[in-house]
Amino acid sequence: MGSVTRSSIYGAPEYRKLINVNGVDTGQIVLQTIKLGEQGHMKYRTVPVYPQVNVQLNQAIGRIISGQMSAKESMAQAQASVIADLRRAGVKI
Repeated sequence: MGSVTRSSIYGAPEYRKLINVNGVDTGQIVLQTIKLGEQGHMKYRTVPVYPQVNVQLNQAIGRIISGQMSAKESMAQAQASVIADLRRAGVKI
């Protein structure tokens, strides 16, 4: 299946059936993402805790690439750190 070039296609019931994955309406996710993009392509950076989360993910990838940790271990560590950062920032999880 190729990339869709018009958001209106995501509204078509026939197409929505094709892109329903494990009971998740991925078309709706795409439409919500497009709507977020209307606020500006860098909107995600206005989330106060974004820099800390970004650092955790970059460090996790570095540990994996350097062979310091397995991907599973490194991402589990990053997830725990990110959740702690989000909670400290007052984000409901």
